[in-house]
This record gives sequence, C-alpha cells and structure tokens, in this order.
Amino acid sequence: MIVVQIAGFSRSGKTEVSLRIAAAAAELGRLAYVKSHHAQLEREGSNTSRMADYAALRLLAGSDGTLRLGTREDLTLLLRQAKDAGCAVAIVEGFKRSTGAKTWLRRDPADAPPPDVVDVALDLLGAHALALAPGDLWRLLPRREI
Repeated sequence: MIVVQIAGFSRSGKTEVSLRIAAAAAELGRLAYVKSHHAQLEREGSNTSRMADYAALRLLAGSDGTLRLGTREDLTLLLRQAKDAGCAVAIVEGFKRSTGAKTWLRRDPADAPPPDVVDVALDLLGAHALALAPGDLWRLLPRREI
C-alpha cells in the first residue's frame, strides 16, 4: 500500500491538500484516509467530511491515539488495518510525530517543524502546495510503501 503523509500545525492546509490529491490517489485503487484529529471528529460540511467522496475507508483518530469508538490505536496499526481492508493507497493527515516520510506544511515561513518531528521529506508552505495543479501536487509529495 502506498502511504502519503501530510503533517503541520492547525490551519496549514493539510485537509485541503489531502482533498486535492484524493482523486489522483483513488485512481490507484481503494483509498484509506487516516486523520489524527483533536477536535470534534467530523462535522457535516467540514473539509474532513468531504473526503467521503473519495475514501472507501476513513479512520479518524484522536491526537492521543483514540478512535471515535474509543479503541486506542497507533498509526502503524491503523495502516495495517487499511491494508488488510484492501486499500491500495492511504492518505495520512497529521500524526506529525510518527516515523515515515512525510510532507510538512507551513502556515508561514517561520512555521518550522518542532525538533521532535522526524522524517520530514518535503517542507513547504501550504499556500504554495495549494497553488499547484492536483496532479502535480500528487507527483511531488513523498510516499512510502508498506
């Protein structure tokens, strides 16, 4: 399974970038969307709820690792579940302190990743990422296989 991970602080453009690449990702097969979220998990009409148009499997995890149903899971286990469910691609939003190649989105040039964030393979302004055509953005983002 191909994993594309997008991390950054709140309001950096993570969900919008995820939505921009979802159609291209879904062309490769069943798409999983795994999101670390610390607020209300999914409100109708939110950017996160719009992912339902693309993702066959959506795993929304609290920032402390808790799923909506209260089961404590880590990213490795969530990705294994997505792969076992037949997903070909997973878009991971958040999980900034997990290991594995990720894109860091900045709100502004001073918005660097904290020292404990590892494996940043691409660091760019969210506004620059959103200025790219979706196909170009999809090709630019680092990915890993699991």
